[in-house]
Amino acid sequence: MPKLPELARTVVTVAAFTGLGESELRELLWDDYNGEEQSVRRSVWRTHVRPTKTLKKAPTIRRP
Repeated sequence: MPKLPELARTVVTVAAFTGLGESELRELLWDDYNGEEQSVRRSVWRTHVRPTKTLKKAPTIRRP
């Protein structure tokens, strides 16, 4: 299996460790990361950006 480009490896790693779906991954922003936690506040479907559907889908991901 060929090695993935850096950006693809980063996305795959974040998806694997967080369990986020594609729509949440596409809308992660640096502004939502404070050095310890990543807040998931939005999701995107095609070109429509909206808040996450439920509170369950709006986690704060903490760095170990």
